[in-house]
Amino acid sequence: WSSPATRSAMDLHFKMCRAREEIERLNVEVRRLVTYIRDEERYLQECEDQLKDTNAALANQIAIHRNTRGRFNARHLKRLYDISKLPGF
Repeated sequence: WSSPATRSAMDLHFKMCRAREEIERLNVEVRRLVTYIRDEERYLQECEDQLKDTNAALANQIAIHRNTRGRFNARHLKRLYDISKLPGF
């Protein structure tokens, strides 16, 4: 610890250890996010289908919301798929 080079080497070592832990945690979070996006899509579709006959206006609003989210979700799912193909995932 007394020399700057030693201190710098130790700092780098611990940063590398924390980075590996963070990668492991993010690998779990990527899977959770994919599951959430897919579950939300299914849930909104199911709600829309149930309300079509009884409350068409609300079903239409759900459809608008689902379609808006779906445009962004497709982009996010593509990026998450690309992440899942990285080494170490």
